[in-house]
Amino acid sequence: AHFKPITDPKTGKLETEERRLERFNKWYTEEVEKIAKAGVVGGIQLADSASAAHGHLPPGQGIFPIKEAAKIFKDNKFSGYVVSEGHEEEKFGEGRIRMKTWQMAGSPVGAGYFGGPPLRWSQVQHGYFGRTYSPMFMFGGYAPSNEFKLWSEVPLE
Repeated sequence: AHFKPITDPKTGKLETEERRLERFNKWYTEEVEKIAKAGVVGGIQLADSASAAHGHLPPGQGIFPIKEAAKIFKDNKFSGYVVSEGHEEEKFGEGRIRMKTWQMAGSPVGAGYFGGPPLRWSQVQHGYFGRTYSPMFMFGGYAPSNEFKLWSEVPLE
């Protein structure tokens, strides 16, 4: 119901969809700035959409200024958590919402790990070191510490 197209009283013409989205994005950005400055947000769910319907797209894949909103929070020293909900996206490719979120954020893929020029997303996405599926084990920060043990003391592998 909000942000319906406005009719110009002088010409009687209905505003274009592009102009309506510009008007919405300006309002949205102003509202994000207000709440970011107020410091009242503890967590953010970055989800984009192609319409007002409740369909979630990866950030940067829809029509809303998601990247700008994230930058506003960052500039205002936001220290909460950020999630990107992935429902309905796995049918378009495993890990799509995560990869598209990293792309939108400008993450330097492979920086610091490999020599040579930075990698492109197409060289990394669904790569998993020559495989086309996710690894079957946890590593790095995702793996439980060595101090963690199950009651049965069976190792997690």
